[in-house]
Amino acid sequence: MALTAVPQIPGMNDCSVFPDSPRLNAPWRDQLFNTRAAKQGGILRRNKHSIQREIGVSLLIAEVRARGFRLYEVGDDYVIVCHRRPIRQLC
Repeated sequence: MALTAVPQIPGMNDCSVFPDSPRLNAPWRDQLFNTRAAKQGGILRRNKHSIQREIGVSLLIAEVRARGFRLYEVGDDYVIVCHRRPIRQLC
């Protein structure tokens, strides 16, 4: 599965665009989306407190949208589905 370049979002490097983001923390963000699971169309799960501490939920949402992935809030976690294929809830 070949990865395509992530489109740049205007103002992505401007902290004022993401007021709840403690910092942009590009290395942490890059590590998250460069995992094997993300590259192979898998699932990522991260604790909500960890996301808030490292990049903030607004930046996470922007990153997920820019990649065409989907983000779910499940209990104390955020779950990122790293593909664009259909999802069907079975029960």
